[in-house]
Amino acid sequence: MGKIKNLFSAVFIKRTHLFLSMLICVAVLSSLLICISCKQEPKTYKIGAIYHLTGPASSMGEVFKRGAELAISDLNCEKIQFALVIEDGKSDPNVSISALRKLQQQNVKVVHTFMSSVSMALVPIADNEKIVIFADAAHPQITANKKYVFRHSNTADQEANVLWNYIVAKLNVTRIAVLYVNDDYGLAFVKHLDSIANYNKPKISIIQSLTFASNQTDFTDIAVKINKAKPEVVIIAGYGKALGLVINRLRIYKYKGDILTSIGFVATQDAITSAGKYAKGVYFNDLDLRKDDSIFVKVKQQYSQKYGSEMPTSAMLAYNSIRFIAKAIESVGYDTDKIASYIKNLGEYYLPGENVVITKQGDIQPLLAVRRY
Repeated sequence: MGKIKNLFSAVFIKRTHLFLSMLICVAVLSSLLICISCKQEPKTYKIGAIYHLTGPASSMGEVFKRGAELAISDLNCEKIQFALVIEDGKSDPNVSISALRKLQQQNVKVVHTFMSSVSMALVPIADNEKIVIFADAAHPQITANKKYVFRHSNTADQEANVLWNYIVAKLNVTRIAVLYVNDDYGLAFVKHLDSIANYNKPKISIIQSLTFASNQTDFTDIAVKINKAKPEVVIIAGYGKALGLVINRLRIYKYKGDILTSIGFVATQDAITSAGKYAKGVYFNDLDLRKDDSIFVKVKQQYSQKYGSEMPTSAMLAYNSIRFIAKAIESVGYDTDKIASYIKNLGEYYLPGENVVITKQGDIQPLLAVRRY
């Protein structure tokens, strides 16, 4: 009987040891699997960016770069990450095409950019080669009949409408002069403004239209012509240092009427700085964002802390564009057909400071408001 009991005990102990060993093995294996899973790099998707870090639009390029980098920093998480791959378009359409080719060589399929002349140059490539272009640019035809091209921006037509309606509603004038930058954006702006004026004649008429270069610095001749024509209001479509300099020169030459400008007046600090004391009193188009939005407030604080300056609204435009692109990629992957289809069928979508509506053409148009500096 004692032998049987001892045999039973030995078997029991042996099986118990075997069972415990199996439990330990399972635990160790599970730990190894967890560790391997933790060490796996999250999937990274590339978002290309053609920002103009040199040339006439370099200040805007730096603002867009900052807004985009803040967005990438906020977006990156454990499951999916985004890398911003930047090429300098140098404010030039041909250079920007070369920049796009460099991005393609790095297997970038989705590209963010700005500036109408550049965007118009990239559009044919986008549709022919299935590259998604997300353009923050104002030319009305950028997205026309395009499958892979999208816009998150005001348009030149929209800006012209807003300024004209403000003049009609708020200013008792009949004689207007128009100054516009000589590029795709400026030409589209003045063309639409002319069509509005022709429809509204004889109540309000454009008595003079003058053009200037984006890198122009001497506006004496324009100031002399404006004073000779004696318009009650001058509308200026432009951006950067040139916009501020023309305002400055008009005031130095004693132009007393109201000046209304495009959104370029506040897109960067360049126009305000170069206008100097004469920036005061200028009316300008601005993005009508909800600045009490919690994420908007957070991004504004991040921008100020990181870069030591007030955040221009164009930085928030870039921030939101990158967030929107990331949302599309996260939802359907990196297939450009799926991305294009997803965006065009999204309808309404929340972005910090904006509740946007995506049209079937691929436009996301922020609201505009006229403000006074």
